[in-house]
Amino acid sequence: MWLPDISIKRPVTTVMVISALIIFGVIGFIRLGIALMPDVQYPIVTVSTSWANSTPEQIETSVTRIIESMIGQLEGVKHISSSNRRGSSRVTIEFELYRDIDSAAQDVRDVVGRAIHDLPEDAEAPNISKYDVNAQPIMWVAVYGDLPVTDMRQFAEDTIAPRLQQQPGVGAVQVGGGRTREVRIWLYRDKLKQYGLTIQDVVNALKNQNLEVPGGKIETNIQELIINTKGRIDNSMLFNDIVLAYRSGVPVKIRDIGYAEDGMNDLDSIVRFIDSSGAERLSIGMRVSPQTGANQVAVARAVRAEIDNTRQILPAGMYMDIAFDNSVFIFLNSSFCSEFRFAPLST
Repeated sequence: MWLPDISIKRPVTTVMVISALIIFGVIGFIRLGIALMPDVQYPIVTVSTSWANSTPEQIETSVTRIIESMIGQLEGVKHISSSNRRGSSRVTIEFELYRDIDSAAQDVRDVVGRAIHDLPEDAEAPNISKYDVNAQPIMWVAVYGDLPVTDMRQFAEDTIAPRLQQQPGVGAVQVGGGRTREVRIWLYRDKLKQYGLTIQDVVNALKNQNLEVPGGKIETNIQELIINTKGRIDNSMLFNDIVLAYRSGVPVKIRDIGYAEDGMNDLDSIVRFIDSSGAERLSIGMRVSPQTGANQVAVARAVRAEIDNTRQILPAGMYMDIAFDNSVFIFLNSSFCSEFRFAPLST
């Protein structure tokens, strides 16, 4: 009975306590994040490894099996699955529910670190990541138009993606589709044989003569100068002047056994978008993923506003549209939405 007694004897204190609870409750309600899935962590860890120009069979034999054999020794492993694609390996490890996701991920890092010396030398270091159900993309943006796909992808990577990435709550913006610039070196087999060279000789020359390394520093009594060595080749035609070897005192260059040309990488993915007129357009896809714990509806609203601003600076003949927005579904189905809290989203 002490609570009623205090409420009657100290009415001012009671009113202040109740008012504080209401005020802080409203503040917490306004700041409450909204997401499609609950903020839970499943004990699932993925190991992704890239090995350029390798076949799925080579990936499975030289990368995936080695990683799987090391991971199988860990405690609490429930299931291991893997996928092998051209140039990449992905191993997914599901642990028992009693395993803490952070400690499980650390155990995977430890065993994969010990297996790195068994992987191919030119394979990239494995990337270990924890599965986050709320890190899935909530929005897909299509960039299309009458310009070359290479130019549209370049503009999307250099201009549009950084602008979207700066919006509050945005975790990552990934660009897909199209083709990127790539310098190709074409070699003649008979010329290689004539000069006694191999393809590996050409690869080594490209690695050694097309790179930037730290140049150190110069210290004086009053200042310190940082040396920047510029060894990258920007013009594709300059690759023809790379010296491969010397024969009878005469340098053998790439132009003597082949030629270099400015081109694009192999087409391995296509993104298509149906515009407002119903036409199917070849486009660049951009997926927007939120940060963990972010209000996905608020993130989508900020991204939409930035898309409207970005449309003003698009080159002539380039357009942007939202292909998919999961936040609309979240907004319409959330029991926490109310008119005083959110303005309706435009669809």
